[in-house]
Amino acid sequence: MKRPLFSQRFSARVLRNTLASSLAILVLSSGIYFYQQTELALSYTHTDIRQSMRRVSEALDRTFQEVKDIFSDLVRDEALFAFFRDYDASQMSPVRANSEMRNTLNSYLLHVDDVLQVQFLRSDVVIYSQNATYTSIYNLDNAAFYRRARELSGQAFWTPTYDFTQAFGHELLSDVYVQDRYLISFVGEANLYQLKNGRLTYLPADVERPVLVISVTEGYLRQMLEGFTDYPDAQHFIVDESGYIVSHSDEGRRMTVLNDADNALLQGAQGETVDMFEGEKCLISYVTLLPGWKLVSVVPERSIILTALTNIASAFAAVFLLALLLSVLLSVGVSRSMARPIRRLMHAIDRMGRGDFQVRLPATRDEFNVLMGAFNDMTCKIDTLIEENYNVRLREKENELRALRYQINPHFLYNAFNILHMSALCEGDGKTAELIILLSKMLRYVLRDGRDVVALREELENVRQYFSLMQVAYEDSIHLQIDVQEDVLGAQLPKLTLQPLVENAVQHGLAGYGGGTVRIEARREDGAVRLSICDNGRGLPQDYEITDGEGRGDSIGIANVRKRLSLLLGGEARMEIHAAQGPQGGTEVLITLPMRAYVGDAQALDL
Repeated sequence: MKRPLFSQRFSARVLRNTLASSLAILVLSSGIYFYQQTELALSYTHTDIRQSMRRVSEALDRTFQEVKDIFSDLVRDEALFAFFRDYDASQMSPVRANSEMRNTLNSYLLHVDDVLQVQFLRSDVVIYSQNATYTSIYNLDNAAFYRRARELSGQAFWTPTYDFTQAFGHELLSDVYVQDRYLISFVGEANLYQLKNGRLTYLPADVERPVLVISVTEGYLRQMLEGFTDYPDAQHFIVDESGYIVSHSDEGRRMTVLNDADNALLQGAQGETVDMFEGEKCLISYVTLLPGWKLVSVVPERSIILTALTNIASAFAAVFLLALLLSVLLSVGVSRSMARPIRRLMHAIDRMGRGDFQVRLPATRDEFNVLMGAFNDMTCKIDTLIEENYNVRLREKENELRALRYQINPHFLYNAFNILHMSALCEGDGKTAELIILLSKMLRYVLRDGRDVVALREELENVRQYFSLMQVAYEDSIHLQIDVQEDVLGAQLPKLTLQPLVENAVQHGLAGYGGGTVRIEARREDGAVRLSICDNGRGLPQDYEITDGEGRGDSIGIANVRKRLSLLLGGEARMEIHAAQGPQGGTEVLITLPMRAYVGDAQALDL
């Protein structure tokens, strides 16, 4: 019995294969979607932590600044000045003294909710807005910060979190619940003064200066930290330079000390890094607060991923199920739509295999119409495609040969310069030979290795070679001075930064002016490199401005340098041009670069 040309098993295979392909695409797309959503969640986490860091740090710095402002206002208060100048413990009791001055102290706290108390501590009297720390003249010397204030004699400082019952030696309160036990204080010996009738008067030398203590509760800082973020197992804390934890979102970690390895991660004024913290990979963000302490956020990477998974799980499941259903329906439809045109095509192929080259397939109204048409004119199309492919390959070869013909081999130029150099030496023209070598070195510096950045010492050497050529052209009427600190010679800067500026100084500053001097200076200031290219020539025209390289020809060199600084270093680099200081006049170009050591292969290391 003759076997049918088209079996129903083919439809089943089409259905199975289409469904498998759809599922594979679905799984791949779902994986990509999941990865993208996870990356988006991680990016959102970084943004969220930065925003929280900025919000909390600004709020804390406002409080710290308020404390410092209150300190400054109290020091110049006339009533306090008069009280401490005239106070006599034998004539006025501490109770009466506090009664007279409390309103004065409280007036500074009317609109400040974060400050717990203000105290003036002196060996014969204690004045306070409220005696929340139960301080008297008999336990002042127990407090280390009081003794330090006396030693510093007028220099105010921040005291990180301390238990006031221990600081003042209140042994009876050590096991008793005290609401505001833990404090942060701004302390300093108050050099009180008054300004009256334009005359500034300080306390007499024989009058003991009080120690001013303004305290904030640690609980206020912890309250700010507890509202930082909602990530599980996240830590948010304030730590001083030694690793002492001033405040922590976990109350049990307060007044503990970070280990050296974890504290070493908090370098610089602010930063954000992913590193091991207390044995776990974490996102670590920190910023410096007004007292010099650091606000730190430590979020375990697993907590970020877990939060991301929780947020996208439901949406991911719904999208996956819907896509799966659509894939099944699509697979069934594709398998059925493919069966009928494929059956016709198989019949036509069978007839052509038996020698019927007149067979033609009818046109359809779907995508298979292209296949039917392709079958009908397959023979002529093959010849056409062969010819077109040959022409394309021929054109590719021609273009490749043309490109090779136009390439310039730098080694040919170097060899040509060497030949010229040897010829000049043979002719006894040593000066020309020296100039050829200088020009060859400059060309080699420009063409070699395609680096975008170089060390400052290489730029200076290129400038010296260029200037040697220019001195010949200007008959030694121009001079070059270089004053560069040793520790910036290895600094990284864009290649060909200095030479265009020196060339501009020679051509537009010194040329036709009877000669002069170009001076290059480089210094390291505040973590940056400051470069100065200065000449004592004719100076800047009144309407001079740096363009973007389009327009005035005399600004192209400077504009080109500025553009390359911007492209390679962005906002970290600045360039200024102005009239030079001094009686000789001239023009000065100032460039500020980040201090990064050149380490090769376009890499840099921050110093």
